Amino acid sequence: MATQKTTEVPEFVLDSENLRIYRRLELLGEGSFGKCYKMRDVCNGEIFAVKVIPIEDSAGLEESMLDIIQERESLTNAEVRYYMRQLISALKYMHDEGLVHRDLKLENLLVTENMELRLADFGLAGKLEPLETMHKCFCGTKEYAAPEVWKKKGQGPEADVWALGCIIYAMLTGEYAFYGNAKQIRQCIREIQHTLPKTLSRSARGLLSWIFQMNPEDRPTLEQILEHKFFTKGFTPDALPSESHNRVPKFESVNPVKRFFTRLFQCVCRKRSTADIPRCEQQGEQQDEQQDFYIQQKSSLWSQVPIDMFFLF
Repeated sequence: MATQKTTEVPEFVLDSENLRIYRRLELLGEGSFGKCYKMRDVCNGEIFAVKVIPIEDSAGLEESMLDIIQERESLTNAEVRYYMRQLISALKYMHDEGLVHRDLKLENLLVTENMELRLADFGLAGKLEPLETMHKCFCGTKEYAAPEVWKKKGQGPEADVWALGCIIYAMLTGEYAFYGNAKQIRQCIREIQHTLPKTLSRSARGLLSWIFQMNPEDRPTLEQILEHKFFTKGFTPDALPSESHNRVPKFESVNPVKRFFTRLFQCVCRKRSTADIPRCEQQGEQQDEQQDFYIQQKSSLWSQVPIDMFFLF
């Protein structure tokens, strides 16, 4: 196990990536992986919250979600639902306790050997406060920062929801929704410039479009996210095999008879509830459901039987 060491932060810190120099002010907080300081840009006087992480403390941790994405490039819809249900559960607990994380990102999601998600690094977490008393400095990681964070208007649970959307996007595509230097990202977010690849399912694109709203009040709550059809219409495994760290998992097959009648019941209900939806939209949703259905039956003895064959009886 890594030994926690006391790290002295110099009065002046150089950001070699952006060629900026910051002066260390007071300590804002201390987390599992480092300390967060209030710092001032010596060039323009802007105030930032800067997290300092000692390299010595990074050993002995579980694998991060960033490591898995870099190894796999992207995850399946089923895996994303599996991990997101755990993350949303952790966030809901924090929000119910009057706390916001303020630095959600792939690096702060740790995965155990049993493929269970752990939310880490609460160095920037803070209490929910009225808008007029919120900290107005930039706080978080630029690729995951919500519009109100860039505008230094403070951040509440809605900013965590925005970051959650950035994580879902990265899991599904292997790329950042908003990427570049600080100026480029700020411009993209102000104009909501992001691309939703056509390779994403229709329900995934719909959920991300709902999350990436300029106005925080227009974004879904955590409960509404779980009620979205991306979660309710698709397959979510109860567990993931350890092989999921580095390759696409093979899910256990479902009982064929039970699966047939479940599918038949869903088909009847869908026909009754979607009578007024345009035909093209119905086809899009059916394709999404078929995609997840194929995942469930991939290792089944019936995996070679087309879905349409189930309805010939």
